[in-house]
This record gives sequence, structure tokens and C-alpha cells, in this order.
Amino acid sequence: IEDQIGQQDIIKIAALGYAPKELSIERFFNLMERNNIVYLNPYNEAISNETLSSTARDGVAKRGISGKVTSPQGPVQGAVVGLKNSYKRAVTDVNGEFTIDVMPGEVLEIESLTTFPKEVSAKNNMNISLEVDGELLEQVNLTSDKKTFLTDRKIETAYGKKEFNRLGYRVAQITEEEIKSSYQTLEQIFLRLPTIGVVNPTSINLNNGRAVVIDEVLYEAGNPLPFVDVQNIASVTVIPGLVGAIKYGTLGRNGVIIIRTKIYATAQGDYKDEAKEKQALIVGNNYNESLPLMSAMPAPTYITSLEQATSFDQAKKVYTQQLAEASEKGIGYYVNASEYFEKWDKNYSAQVAMNILDIAPKNTKALKTLAYRLEALGDLEASKPVYQRLAILSPSDSQSYRDLAYIYKETGEYTKAFALYKRILANETTGVDFSGIQAVAEAELRHLIANHKSKLYFKDLPNQLMQVNYKKDVRIVFEWNDPLAEFDLQFVSPSKKYFTYKNTKFDNFEAMEQQLLQGYAIQEFEINDSPTGGWLVNIQSLASNEATLNPTYLKYTIYKNFGTKKETKKVHVVNLSAQQKKVTLASLQY
Repeated sequence: IEDQIGQQDIIKIAALGYAPKELSIERFFNLMERNNIVYLNPYNEAISNETLSSTARDGVAKRGISGKVTSPQGPVQGAVVGLKNSYKRAVTDVNGEFTIDVMPGEVLEIESLTTFPKEVSAKNNMNISLEVDGELLEQVNLTSDKKTFLTDRKIETAYGKKEFNRLGYRVAQITEEEIKSSYQTLEQIFLRLPTIGVVNPTSINLNNGRAVVIDEVLYEAGNPLPFVDVQNIASVTVIPGLVGAIKYGTLGRNGVIIIRTKIYATAQGDYKDEAKEKQALIVGNNYNESLPLMSAMPAPTYITSLEQATSFDQAKKVYTQQLAEASEKGIGYYVNASEYFEKWDKNYSAQVAMNILDIAPKNTKALKTLAYRLEALGDLEASKPVYQRLAILSPSDSQSYRDLAYIYKETGEYTKAFALYKRILANETTGVDFSGIQAVAEAELRHLIANHKSKLYFKDLPNQLMQVNYKKDVRIVFEWNDPLAEFDLQFVSPSKKYFTYKNTKFDNFEAMEQQLLQGYAIQEFEINDSPTGGWLVNIQSLASNEATLNPTYLKYTIYKNFGTKKETKKVHVVNLSAQQKKVTLASLQY
């Protein structure tokens, strides 16, 4: 085709967040021969002038204020340094260092997981010292010093040894508090196994190929079990096949049921008599609240004005007038306006959301909000370049790779998705730690294989990933645009029993620290083989209710019949910064 291209033919270069550039083939080749670089101007010209004024040989802007964030414990990694009342932000590296495009004298806001927030005046080569949150340190010390009970035990998983409380989504476990005095058989106990957050489905069928371990003695699947006094059981834990295969070899490839008796646990020093330790144990999880639905919350005044419009054209006029009345609108405005216009025209709704790109082309928090909104609209092709841009802006964040794999899977680019998921599970990428998102990646890779096996080269995959008839009854994936966000999620079963996942630094500090350092903010929960009925998902946000240009958003995706031909999927996006009371996020019929 080379002989069909002339020197005056036009080539067009475009990238998300930048104005497209057109130039002749002759001009293009001249630039390539001279310095091998073609510069694009960001849509935001204020950023463009700063960025292009001083560019390094690799094309990355180097101008700006540099500094280091420290605390009495040393450099602070993962601290967010942002220009007040703007979308400019930077994140400190492992040495606590950062560079941000601001002018001397402008006000910087600094926030981190373990310290109090702080405002400082910008200057070059600055050293910002933060005060450690003493209450948090006290809480961490108390946590590390407290006695270990059954629910605090560490459980072996395929991705390292983790505390049970932090892995409710990885395993299923019941303890003696849930074993009624009337129970006489193991089957009665298995019926009580919680199913929220179980990565592989549990079953009461002892002939399903699972091995059984009783007080460290392994019984192969199908073989008779010795008599077990169920009233002498301290805990029953079900671990999935991948974990079982790693710990117990091929005998554990279909999952393992681990039974620990009180006698054995006492001998090992990890069992306490309930009567003596009752005050330290959390007992009773009966749900008796009545909460409003989040969708019932009052709308902002500007949305109320839009809702008074009686036609699409009238609504657009109101929107245009609202934009002209303020010098700058926050991210929340464009999300809410986009949601409003969805009823009139989805393409226009997407255009409204794309304003986020114009005002915050380098802000990863804002760009994630944009991607969430486009997904909720069902415009996956439009969200794909946003995730690609996020991967360029945050190449060391583990979730950048998972998000690309996910969006490629959703848009039919199965080979690309497959390669990225395998890369995550291999966890051999220099400078990126994927351990925190491997469970999510594994579930999505299994889904990809189950539905598109003929399009993939899977010969080098472990047999454990090639599960036939892979499915999940209900799978809910939560993602949020700020790893510092704090909230509680509560799942309520049809029998009015609840399970709570706490994403707070006081209750789950180690998990939040891992999320921050590895660069991810995602959790999955699954409901499998449970009694049918109505499930509730409640949320309590701990985000600041102060007005902000860039709110904290949560995306949650609900799958039903995940991995089957009957699969349904619905994406929802909520503003955590605007939600201060505990509410019901979703009501599910299962």
C-alpha cells in the first residue's frame, strides 16, 4: 500500500485527552527523522502551556514543584498531594517524593492513610512533615496486641497467608457459635455455611470431589469419614480448589473442607472457652434495621431545575445556561447531569460526561469516575480509551492491568484480555504487585475461558482454571476511585443474618494499606448455593461531606448467573461523598 500514499496525503493522530493533529506524510516523516516525537496538545490549554514549556528527552514534562512527604516514621508512600480547588494531583513514591505542576506560593493539600491532612504553601524542594494520627496508631497497636480468637486465625490461601476477617470473600467458615445444640450431623452444619464472598461454590454434597481434613488428617474424597461429634467442633472452613491444590496436592484440587475440633484447637493454643471469653467475642448477627433506598435521596437543586424541562431541547437550554453561570463545575455536576439526560438521549448523556475529560485530563480519580459513568451508560467502547489512558498515567497500579483486561473482555478483544489476566496471575511484572487483585482476575479469567474457550490458547494454563460449567449465582464487584475512601458494606441474607465488610483504616488497616501500595480499589463478593429470597446490600459511607470538585465515587456491578448463557449484568455508580447516612444500596431477589 506504500506506493498508494503520496507526500501530501494527510495523516491524523488522535489520543484521548488531546486535540487531534493533522499533518502531511512529508511533514510526519520529517519529524520522525529529526527527533522521533510528535507532540499533541491537551484539550485543557492551561495544562498544555505548562506541559510543553519544558519537556524531557523522553517526552515527559519535568517542570513543577518537587518535594518529599515524611512523618516521624519516615517517608510516606502513597500520600496524595493536590493543588487546592483544582484537579492537579500527584502521589508520592516509595521514597515519599513527588512532582506536581504548580507555581510557588500556591496552596497544596496533602492526605495519607496514617496521618492528619495538611495544607502548605508550595515551594521547590520542599519537605512536608505530616503528623501521625495517634488514635489510628493506638488502634493498630491494640489490634496487634489483642488475643487471637477463631475468627482472627490466619488461613492459608493461594496468594499467601491471610486473616479470615479480611478474606470473607475467599473462603467460607462457620464457628461453634453457629452450631446449634440440636445439630447431630455434619450435613446440618454444612447447611449453615455462609455463602457471601465464597470464591468457589460450597455444597453439602460430600461426594462432590472435595477432600476433608479433620484435625490435620486428610481424607480423600469419596472415602468414609470417622465419626465426629458436631458439638465438639470449633470451626468448619471450606477453601477453593486452587488453594486446596497448593496446600494438599492433587487430592485438594476440587476444594477442601477443613474441620477443627475443640480438643485439637485447645491443644494448639488457638481456642478459648466461650464462657470465659464471651465479652471479647462478637455474638449475634440478627438484622433488624429498616433503611431508605439510596435512590430515594433528594436530588441537587440544579437537577431539580433540569427536571422541570418538558422537552429535550428545553433541557439542553437549561443545561447550557447552568454551565454559563459558573466558572467551573465539579465532577459531581457532570455525572448528575449525564444521568439526567440519559432519559432523553444516551449519546448526549455521554457527551455531558465527557466534559470530565476536558477539565481533568490527568486526574486519575476523575477519569475513573468518567469510566464508571460511561460503563453505566453501556458505552463500553467509549470507556475503553479512558481505561487505556489510566494505564498510561498509572503504570505501576495493579488495577490498571485488570481494568484493561476487563474492558477488553467486555468489548470482545479476548486475546488481549487473556494475556493480561495471565500476566496478573503470574505476578512477575517488575514494579507491580498483583497479589491483591488476583482473586478478582482469577474469577474473570475463568469466566472468559468458560464463555470463549475456542478463541483462546489455553494449553499453558493450570488444570484448576479449566473448570467445566463455571458459574456464580450472584457476583457483585465493588470498585471505587480513591484508595483512601472509607465505607462499610453490609450483606443481609433472606434469613435476616448479616455479614459486614469494613473498608476503614481503623477496622481494616492492613487491607487498606495493601490497596494503597499496590494501586487497587476493588472487592468482589459472591452468593452461591444459598437459600433463595431477598438479599439486601447496605452501605455506610465515611467520606467527608464537604463540598468538593472531585467526589469519591463507587461503582458496583451486579451479575446474576455469572458465567452462564443466562447471565445478566447491571452497572451502578454512586457518589459516596454525598452520602452520609447508612442506606440500602441494592435489593436483590435470588
